[in-house]
Amino acid sequence: MPFDGLLLSRVVKKLQEYKGAKIGKIQSLSDEEILLFLHKPQKGSARLALCAHSNTCRLYLDEKNKDVLPNPSPFVMLLRKRISQGYLTAIEQMGYDRIVRFHIVASNEFSDRVEYDLYAEMMGKYANLILVDSRDQTIIDCLKRIPVYENSKRLLHPGALYTLPQKPERQMPEPPVTIDPDRSLVSQIEGFSPAISREFLYRMQNGQTYEEIYDEMTHSDLLYRTGNEFHVLPFEHLQTPWTSLPLMEGLETQFEADENRRRISLQCGDVFKAVDREIRKLSKKLPRLEESLEESYGYDEMRQIGDALFAHLDLPKSSHVTLESFDTGDKLEIDLDPRYSIKDNANIYYHRYRKLKRGREILAEQVEQCANQLEYFQMLAEQLKYCSADDVLEIRQELADRHVLHLKKDAMRRKKK
Repeated sequence: MPFDGLLLSRVVKKLQEYKGAKIGKIQSLSDEEILLFLHKPQKGSARLALCAHSNTCRLYLDEKNKDVLPNPSPFVMLLRKRISQGYLTAIEQMGYDRIVRFHIVASNEFSDRVEYDLYAEMMGKYANLILVDSRDQTIIDCLKRIPVYENSKRLLHPGALYTLPQKPERQMPEPPVTIDPDRSLVSQIEGFSPAISREFLYRMQNGQTYEEIYDEMTHSDLLYRTGNEFHVLPFEHLQTPWTSLPLMEGLETQFEADENRRRISLQCGDVFKAVDREIRKLSKKLPRLEESLEESYGYDEMRQIGDALFAHLDLPKSSHVTLESFDTGDKLEIDLDPRYSIKDNANIYYHRYRKLKRGREILAEQVEQCANQLEYFQMLAEQLKYCSADDVLEIRQELADRHVLHLKKDAMRRKKK
């Protein structure tokens, strides 16, 4: 479900504890997720994660040590230059819209006081992070630049004037409100998503008042999860069991598996491609080798034909003869090359016999080796579905040692050492 305005209001209330915190390091968790290190003497240190991915956009306090990208994005480099060592003086939600404004006071290279607004727009496929100059609200840069030919109503580009997205006129969710129970609350009250609207209407039909439900929601510090649905209220209308976690922990772990796969794919996509490539190659190679091995089992028939031909060297040149095998007594239908004598044809069959006999041993080894390699890469493909980033890096090095993958040297890492 989407990260709606009502849920965001609870997150913003929690984040108010870090108002006045100093911003330290700024890092890239992925191409669409950044990490701000906050420090406040009364609260200690915290890591604020801002995720602008279209399917998993949200704000949360990161409690786990996640792998960061070795090469930060240009937007993160800009944030480091502008707001690192600045102070977070205000955290404000724009009404009940899915937009949060972080007001930051920092110093420039001349030690002059500069004020910025970092807007976190958690609006699904339009999710974005935008750094704005507080004086005139001009955009300094965005995580995702939206030129005018992509969105004629709202330009998100360096130098453009930042404006909030347009929204329909709706009531604020604080009681008292006027509700039409036959319509979705999404179109009536700001901040509602379809899922939480269904929950409110279900509870109101079962005896609870809007005020009671709203009061329960505004005092909830837990995140309730039912399948892919999550909110600060349990979804009773789904009539299925739910689990609950503290709000920030729940938001951090809600999409953990998907994000780990995305981060791993981003950092080690070459490993997945290499394993898939080897599986495709070996899957085509193995049947061909098995077919060749099956053909090579007829090598002894070539010897029997050669023996029979040498016993009848007085036969005239022809394209086909029928002779009896000395080993089995069976009739042998023998194709000959009429250009050569019987003796030369016999030598040709002996040559085939020796070649197939040698090849059978080699082919048997190749079939076994190819089957083992295919099983190995299929096992790696299964491991890659569930392993951590550290495990993928180990697999990457293992593939490099096998010369399956060529690792490029990281200039930045080399310089750091």
